[in-house]
Amino acid sequence: MSSLIDSIASLTGKTLADMQLPVKPDSIDGTREYRSIEVHEFGLRDQDDRPYIPYILLQPLNGKDSRNKTTRAKESSANVRFVITTYSENERDGMLTLTNIINRLRVALEQAEVIDGKYQLDELEWLTIPDNTEKYYLAEIMTKWSIPAIERRVPELHW
Repeated sequence: MSSLIDSIASLTGKTLADMQLPVKPDSIDGTREYRSIEVHEFGLRDQDDRPYIPYILLQPLNGKDSRNKTTRAKESSANVRFVITTYSENERDGMLTLTNIINRLRVALEQAEVIDGKYQLDELEWLTIPDNTEKYYLAEIMTKWSIPAIERRVPELHW
């Protein structure tokens, strides 16, 4: 599963590399900082005293291994969630930034369709989280991927 997450993280980082987004101003001197979106896999890492936001968190949610009922071919899939979090002093700018990130990722993922030659995007669904989070803006992208099926290493038994 981590190879799928690594592949998605790489594509996500490349897609958003040119974006510089605001970070919450320093509470002591009010200096404003901008930086690129950090992509985290599985969970947020410890970061000294740097603020996490803006970030994208990639989380594998679940997967499934099955056989096609008609062809009996093995099929495997995995669902991965993108949690997108940004900061903005202005609500309109915050929502525009969030939807811009979503659209960039949608386009990149749909155009790639298959990443690293083995992970195929099957479904993509997104939503913004409309809660009043006071200068913080959140969204999720839910994706479903076809992944390489596990092949047996022992011969099948015939009775």
